[in-house]
Amino acid sequence: MSDLKIDVSAGDHHRGPLDASVVLVAYNDFECSDSAEGYLAVKQLLQAFGENICYIYRNYPLTDIHPLALTGARFAEASDKQGLYWQFHDFLYENQYLLEHPHRLLDEATKLGLDIEWIRREAAEGAVDGKIQSDISGGKLSGVTGTPTYFLNGRRHTGDGTVSDLFSEVEAEFGQDG
Repeated sequence: MSDLKIDVSAGDHHRGPLDASVVLVAYNDFECSDSAEGYLAVKQLLQAFGENICYIYRNYPLTDIHPLALTGARFAEASDKQGLYWQFHDFLYENQYLLEHPHRLLDEATKLGLDIEWIRREAAEGAVDGKIQSDISGGKLSGVTGTPTYFLNGRRHTGDGTVSDLFSEVEAEFGQDG
């Protein structure tokens, strides 16, 4: 088991302030059903703890078992270039079944205000692959082998990633800080 090897930075996708007292880093896969459940747990954490927690999302597509995960990561990273990363991230987890139909997925995502043709081009050309590969490399350095994998204030989380499990760990972190 390993601690987080790549420090959190402004280049990470984050919700909440980077200097929050609790920082939760997740290595996830857009096609993984466990990552989708983790998305729901994190959503509740963010609602409960507000600006006291920072959530970092890093890509870790397990393409050997989730062949569409890389497509999802590419679309999400391309949406970031349009300033709509989190909107697309949430949309994708809430409509994960659409990954099986990428054209339909992007057609549905037009509701978010994205330039869909541009996203298709960016994804097809691999223009965002550097960011995805950087996330994967950082995950490997930190001992990530599956998704979801969480790090809480730099330490690998060993629980099951359920809402109650993550809440307990985050509350314990606040107890240590305060």
